[in-house]
Amino acid sequence: MHSCIPPNDKCEWGELRYFVVEYNKKNNSQYELITCLDTINNNEPQPEVRLKNQKDNSARLMVIEKKIIVWPADSIKNHIHEHNLIEQINSLIKNNFSKGLFIFKFISPQKWSRQSEGGFYREIESIILCQKDYIEMGNPVQAETPFSWLIKKVDDKRNKSEVQVYFEWVPYSPDLMEPEDYNKAFDEIRKLLEKTILECQKKFRLYRDDLKILVLYSHTELLLDKHLAHKILATISVPVTIDQIWLAEKEYLNDDGDFMYVYNIIFVNGNIV
Repeated sequence: MHSCIPPNDKCEWGELRYFVVEYNKKNNSQYELITCLDTINNNEPQPEVRLKNQKDNSARLMVIEKKIIVWPADSIKNHIHEHNLIEQINSLIKNNFSKGLFIFKFISPQKWSRQSEGGFYREIESIILCQKDYIEMGNPVQAETPFSWLIKKVDDKRNKSEVQVYFEWVPYSPDLMEPEDYNKAFDEIRKLLEKTILECQKKFRLYRDDLKILVLYSHTELLLDKHLAHKILATISVPVTIDQIWLAEKEYLNDDGDFMYVYNIIFVNGNIV
């Protein structure tokens, strides 16, 4: 399983190793990591990793560049703020209530910042502490400021000795129901994808004899799946320096949001596939 927030490691091998496992299965190869290129102190832009096929010494070496497609641009930052707020609310409830199961629900606002995150928490904290006894009696407390939220203690006969908190929230999502809104979103993602692909040229410049692969990870509200990727690729010119493009699509495993990536090839040697 993967984190809903992209990792921020210097070497991207931790995430890309899952892709390489799938690539090896589909191609009957045995590519293994040689080095994390982007950790090298070099003035030249580098791909993330370089690999060798241990099963075939005559096979080309492989270099991989990983790119995350994010739309709207601040969606990941907002999601980090949501997690930070959840951690603070979780600590608040566990430190001020004796036992029981609590449910906290909220609808995430469109705009977040470090300052607003702290302000949101302090306002919610003030209300919860003021209504502590009322909440302990099993009564729900809800408010529309700083955004829509609710807290309620529920009967949980299985848990009588500790405090547990269950969170439900609805992230902000732009309205794409109207054709003009959808078309605007599509155009913004198309431009973002085109810019991302073109920027990879400089990463692969030193590795002309290697198999050069770009892996795209989508974090977009307008689902960037294989169909949409094909539609966008048909409108842009992919540099000849890129041999293959793969798309990592999320496959959810349960209602808790746990997911794994499914890797699909969408471009090979100048052709959309």
